[in-house]
Amino acid sequence: MILTQQTKLPSNVVVKHNKLSTTNSVPTVHHQPIRASLDDFNCYLQSCQLCHKKLCPDKDVYMYRGDQGFCSEECRNRQILMDDMRELEASTRKLLASRHCYSDGPKSETRLLLEEQLQRRNQIPVRKTRAIIS
Repeated sequence: MILTQQTKLPSNVVVKHNKLSTTNSVPTVHHQPIRASLDDFNCYLQSCQLCHKKLCPDKDVYMYRGDQGFCSEECRNRQILMDDMRELEASTRKLLASRHCYSDGPKSETRLLLEEQLQRRNQIPVRKTRAIIS
């Protein structure tokens, strides 16, 4: 939910200090108006991060990773999927970079996992009988 109007009622903000004190202290309460406006909305969430469709302040905005706004659940889910794929590809590249260390010796568990991941990616059937040598 995004607030797009100012209210004349004061908000109650409690400020607690992390200092250790030997005396009993009471938290300070400040009364401040809530300051959220269309200008804040416009500079922060102008368009969908994926399809770049204009976001309207009177419509739902679907958030991801705290600061990315999307026009629909579909756009947000696509971005999540793309991020997951990017992370998977990065981890695969790391495994492939370390692959040359295992080329001459017996197959380690890491190498077997890498092969299974590559086979799933290329949809090659996985061999059913393998021994894991550590």
